[in-house]
Amino acid sequence: MDFVDVMAEIADALAPIDGLRAHTGHPDSITAPAVIVGYPEIDLDQAYNGGQDRYDMPLFVAVARVSERAALENIGRYMAGAGAWSIRQALDDWTFITADVVTARAARPDVLTVGGVDYLAYVFDLDVVGPSDAP
Repeated sequence: MDFVDVMAEIADALAPIDGLRAHTGHPDSITAPAVIVGYPEIDLDQAYNGGQDRYDMPLFVAVARVSERAALENIGRYMAGAGAWSIRQALDDWTFITADVVTARAARPDVLTVGGVDYLAYVFDLDVVGPSDAP
């Protein structure tokens, strides 16, 4: 499993959410609302008796500058368990090719600083499991 390919596919899975801009890695700047698929912590050959790798991948959802009133009003729609703007539903509905399983395990509030701007954000902890590329 190639984490760069997985990151790109997670961004693709979230692209259908209206108005949400998807990024991978750590961009120099964003236009909110935006989602950033972060670099994973990798456990090699740790899942399913050593035949699969497991990634703990952060997913940052930034909606607006912390100082904007709309920030608090808008974050809820992305955090919902279902609906047109639900991050969780978009991931659950996507058929992944680069990984066997992508699950949103938890989410916590945060302030994300990108390009010197503080954004109200939530960080999802994604559990990603897929085949080990090791022989």
